[in-house]
Amino acid sequence: MKKKRIIVISSLSRSLVNFRLDLLKNLINQGYDVIALAPDQNETVIDTLNSIGVSFRTFSLERTGFSFISDMKTVRSLRKLYLELQPTYIFAYTAKPVIYGNLAKLGLNIPSLSWITGLGFYGLDSNGLKDKVAKSIMTLLYKVAFKRNDIILFQNIDDVDFFKKKKILKKQRYRVTPGSGINLDTYSYSEPTTDIVKFIFVGRLIKSKGIRLFIEAAKILKTRYDKVEFIVAGGLDLENPDAIQKEEIELLKEKNTIRYLGYVDNVIDLVKKSSVFVLPSTYREGVPRSILEALSTGRPIITTDNVGCRETVVKDYNGVLIKKDDLVELVSAMCFFCDNRSLIIEYGKNSRKMAENKFDVKIVNNIVSECLKSL
Repeated sequence: MKKKRIIVISSLSRSLVNFRLDLLKNLINQGYDVIALAPDQNETVIDTLNSIGVSFRTFSLERTGFSFISDMKTVRSLRKLYLELQPTYIFAYTAKPVIYGNLAKLGLNIPSLSWITGLGFYGLDSNGLKDKVAKSIMTLLYKVAFKRNDIILFQNIDDVDFFKKKKILKKQRYRVTPGSGINLDTYSYSEPTTDIVKFIFVGRLIKSKGIRLFIEAAKILKTRYDKVEFIVAGGLDLENPDAIQKEEIELLKEKNTIRYLGYVDNVIDLVKKSSVFVLPSTYREGVPRSILEALSTGRPIITTDNVGCRETVVKDYNGVLIKKDDLVELVSAMCFFCDNRSLIIEYGKNSRKMAENKFDVKIVNNIVSECLKSL
């Protein structure tokens, strides 16, 4: 019997291995013929995908911004692949693959499963005419792209409500996944260090991810405690006007305010050498992957009472939720762990329990499998 073929569409090849490898393996084990698409060619990624039985193809995509010409090129590129590969299903994740992956199948009898992994820019309050126009275009494209027989996955109920409010989600079926899930074996538990309280931030160094708030809190805590350290891992986004600049980072390093490690491919060992994970994000997240990794490795969490982030913390159990952009609350949360070091271990164990009970990647894989069967 001919295998059912599924095309998985991503906006960056590295994400297929970093975030979707367990899912791809599960699809292969279920007997699907899996073909992964990305706009860039990364030989290491391609080798990894091929080693588990996943084929790889490229397609045309501008990852940022909107351009009628380049976006129509994306639709044509994907449609050409659909006609060539004749997939049984399409599975796209992140905004552009979801929108253009579905637009490309119009007129073709191909059911799709789409994963909204966070709204980002689309979910933020509009500032100016340009933003409003861009978001109006996105709303229209989403409405045109989704068909009644498709299924849409979300990572939190706030995003479901947002799509309903925009009248994008009408009669389509949908499910909510616990984020992207986390491999509990890969991200195994280790006891946090408490002799020196090491706060770690992992993410892009832009204001909306909370890096500036983290730095200001570090400056304050450095004057209050001796045995405390602040670790930052993440790439510099130099073209983003909201980003920390290289000169600023170098100055912070010279003053011994933070220990900056730059972009790190594999952060497991780094997180395991820390005490408390901090992500004071104001960004409209799905469920941040970095927090899931910290939960699974057994770290208490300090994050914002914000879409996607709040799902990862239970008060007085595994962490502290703070208000967005509230330096006083962030400093207070950090001081709480400095003053109650035994709770770092207790909260860390509870984080691991939460990862096991709520965020296990097997739960996510089962939801995806059930959705594909119902298509």
